[in-house]
Amino acid sequence: MATVIVKNKFLHIRHLTEDDIKESYYNAMGALPRKTIEMLTMLTTTEVEEELKDKRIFLIEDVNSKQMIGSVSISVLNNSSKIAKVAYIEDIIIKPTYESEELRREIINYLTEFGVTEYNCIYVNNSY
Repeated sequence: MATVIVKNKFLHIRHLTEDDIKESYYNAMGALPRKTIEMLTMLTTTEVEEELKDKRIFLIEDVNSKQMIGSVSISVLNNSSKIAKVAYIEDIIIKPTYESEELRREIINYLTEFGVTEYNCIYVNNSY
């Protein structure tokens, strides 16, 4: 998890968890892209747990209001490779009242570092 300050607001960038689905369903779903919502709503609880282990979906949460203000995901290609993994950042969604170039830059920097340190990626496509 990362904590960033943008426009005088404390924001967390963190993994989507099963608790987000169970306890703050509407808050979490309001920040996710349509394809992720469709995928999550068609699965059983056990299948959701498995999907969340494989997916790298992050929520952006306003620390003070506890509202989810956005989401982003990162996909790792050739995940089984020990030599050359590549990742790409996709589906950056931010509520309009929080949208800023600074927040996008913070998200991209965090996920780029995440891809390199957590998955040993040699390259993270951040063409946003």
